[in-house]
Amino acid sequence: MGDKKENSYSHILKYTGLFGSVQGLGILVGVLRNKFTALFLGPSGMGLLSLFSSTISVLSSACNFGIPASGVKFISEKEDAADESQSEKADIAGAVLLVRTYSLLAAFFGAIVCVLLGPLLNGFTFSWGNHTLHFILLAPTVFFTILAGGETAILKATGQLRALAMQASLLAILLLLVSVPVYWIFGERGILPVLFILAFMQWALNFRYSRRVVRWGVNMRKMTLVAGFPLLRLGGAFVLSGLMNSGCEFLIRAFLNQQGDLEVVGLFNAGITIVFVYAGMVFSVMDQDFYPRLSGISGSRKNEESVKERNLCVNRQLEMNVLLLGPIVAAIILGLPLIIPILYNAQFMGMLQMTQLAAVAMLFKAVYLPIEYLPLSRRFQTFSHSGKFLCNLADNL
Repeated sequence: MGDKKENSYSHILKYTGLFGSVQGLGILVGVLRNKFTALFLGPSGMGLLSLFSSTISVLSSACNFGIPASGVKFISEKEDAADESQSEKADIAGAVLLVRTYSLLAAFFGAIVCVLLGPLLNGFTFSWGNHTLHFILLAPTVFFTILAGGETAILKATGQLRALAMQASLLAILLLLVSVPVYWIFGERGILPVLFILAFMQWALNFRYSRRVVRWGVNMRKMTLVAGFPLLRLGGAFVLSGLMNSGCEFLIRAFLNQQGDLEVVGLFNAGITIVFVYAGMVFSVMDQDFYPRLSGISGSRKNEESVKERNLCVNRQLEMNVLLLGPIVAAIILGLPLIIPILYNAQFMGMLQMTQLAAVAMLFKAVYLPIEYLPLSRRFQTFSHSGKFLCNLADNL
């Protein structure tokens, strides 16, 4: 009965509403933030912000050992076992300890890689000027981004969905309060400090809630590190997936900057942001609730009952995605001529047609995204990530 309740339309709608409302708050706050950011930075400044953000994303994805995703499944399996046997609840604390230990190691690794690759990133991304120091200064941001990913995995796996929603709401408000004054005073020079403050606040808020679930601790002993090898094996495929997805976004922005300029990058990023943010009202529930729920379904893949249960879970999520996203996409397409001047300014109207086409692509994403998680939850990562890369490439193009 519990599993059926979790896979019901009411459960899906409940948590879609929860995270959708959080996205709604994020959108309202984002309207103000985007307006002031566009005012103080302009298209070229937003292009520079986009390049640095995508650099952080690709480095974090390459160096996080896949823990933000693999940690969810690793802990979820222990959580599911603990529901059946009280004696196995100690395994949850052990799994959380491993996730935090390897998250810390990954964070240091990511920061070091960022420093070492600074000159290479500068030459690959910019055809003018020397921004090597800027890329090196992203190292602390990469560190806290990876660290925050580990704490997020703990919250997802242990079902702390309300805590995640609260964290997202607080982060959106704090980012507005911090970024607007910094951009106003420092302009483009404030981009790196804002990115660092964002990463640090995300980690701090996640840690505030996750330590209530399991007290913080790491263990660098050889025995503990060896026990975490299954986590790393599972995370290896996620690293490849993250590298494909964030790498695709980074390459597109770097190409636009090389062939055009920062203003072109800014227009592209602004258009993609509008579509992804509004569609995110539906998609935000996928990582937060759907994937942990799908991963927690017990039984082998040959068990007929488990297969039916997984299929039911995927089909209902897919159906709900399409029903909820259809009106949102229609509103975006029809309202963009009015939305763009409100969110940004008249300088950004050049992204109108591209953004309308990108909105249509979200309907396809609503269909493939639940299916994409199915092989992933059953550890068929190669198939899942290959499809994910192709779909993300299509979305960006």
